Amino acid sequence: VTEPNIASTELLATTRLTDLLRQAATEYDLVLLDSPPSGLLMDSHILARQVDGVLYCARWGKTHVDSLAKGVRAIQAVGGSVVGIAVTMCREGSFTLYKSRRWNKQQARLTYRPS
Repeated sequence: VTEPNIASTELLATTRLTDLLRQAATEYDLVLLDSPPSGLLMDSHILARQVDGVLYCARWGKTHVDSLAKGVRAIQAVGGSVVGIAVTMCREGSFTLYKSRRWNKQQARLTYRPS
C-alpha cells in the first residue's frame, strides 16, 4: 500500500478537520490534541487557531527558557491563546524545596514574563 504524499499542514488546514473539532467540542467536555514541537513544524501554529487554548509543554532540563518564550510568542502571533505551560519528564527528587516545609507562594511564583 502506498501512502499519499500530503503534508500534515495541508491536512490540518482542511474544513474536514475544522468540522471534526466542532463536532468533538459539542460531544465532549474536553478535547486534547497533541502536535509536534512548535519550533520544528507548523502543525501547532495551524491547530492553535482552531482550538480554545494551548497548553505549551516544555521538557525538564532540555527546553531553554528563551526557546520556551519564543514558542509561546509564536503561538500568540498566529492568534493562539496559551493557557498554561506544562513541564514534562521531570526527574524524581528534582524538587527538594517543594517537598520541604519551607515551600510558600512567593517561591512558587512564575519568573517567566512574556515581552
